[in-house]
Amino acid sequence: EEQPDAQQLADAREDEETEREYLRLLYVAMTRARDVLYVAGMKLLRSPEEQKVPKRTWYTIVREALAGDAALSEEGELAEPCIWPKDQRAPLRLEDQSAASQTPGAEPPQWLFRPVPRPPAPPRPLRPSRGLAEPDPLPAPERPPAFDAADAADADALLRGRVVHLLLERLPAVPPHDRAAVAEPLLARELPHDPDLATKILAEVQAVLSDSALADIFAPGSRAELAIAGNLATDRGDFAVSGRIDRAIRDAAGWHIVDFKTNRQVPAAPDAADPAYIQQLALYRRLLMDMEPGASVRASLVWTAAPNVMPVPAALMEKALAKLKIRGNPVP
Repeated sequence: EEQPDAQQLADAREDEETEREYLRLLYVAMTRARDVLYVAGMKLLRSPEEQKVPKRTWYTIVREALAGDAALSEEGELAEPCIWPKDQRAPLRLEDQSAASQTPGAEPPQWLFRPVPRPPAPPRPLRPSRGLAEPDPLPAPERPPAFDAADAADADALLRGRVVHLLLERLPAVPPHDRAAVAEPLLARELPHDPDLATKILAEVQAVLSDSALADIFAPGSRAELAIAGNLATDRGDFAVSGRIDRAIRDAAGWHIVDFKTNRQVPAAPDAADPAYIQQLALYRRLLMDMEPGASVRASLVWTAAPNVMPVPAALMEKALAKLKIRGNPVP
């Protein structure tokens, strides 16, 4: 009685939930029976003062629901077993069970005896950056510890490209006067032993972000690292295409997708670029057109070293798709 009201209320709620859980378990126990359910109690031979059996048990709950007080003896026990429902059907004889199992229409369907057909093979995966080459092989084994000069150059190029892409993904959402402060810890983490390279990369990224030709691609509503997936039909079969668009925006004019390239040597024109770059953009463009028929999709290569924004003509991308023998009507 000395408990505060809040404690008493909490205890009452806990008791109610305990009771509900007790009844839920009774429901589960009763519904496991298929034909007959027996609910049994126990009778203690000790005196009532010595009995420690709870007054409310599964047995008493079922007994009160089915029998009621009228069926109890003076000792508070059932005078006789309580059977529900009252009108019990006679058990089936063995011959009746055999006849019931052979009733017309009981023949199992024939499909039960036929092998399940194999599901159709899913489209083969590919990476857009590889065009429609053979499916990706297993990862190559790790290189030995000793690298030659070419290996070191490749590793540096990969590191530079990864850091540039990371900054171009995160900095557009940061106000221009705060970008250097936001980039500093990221560069320190990624390039702890090469502060000069970190400074050059930041300047390179800042130049790209301030290029007026890219104002739309970095505008509010643009998306970085936009995942895209779909299927394309070719003369060689169907392929599942999945990849990530470096930067994309959907505005009133349609889609504009951009692929950032960190190569140190910048080609003079799109047709002089690596054909794989054109194929990659062409595949992304076709997927977007399939997902949104009638939408205009323009694509650009952005060479961060210059920076140089290089729009890729639609005819050049359609030509790349034609080489891959992708089915479907060319889109001008």
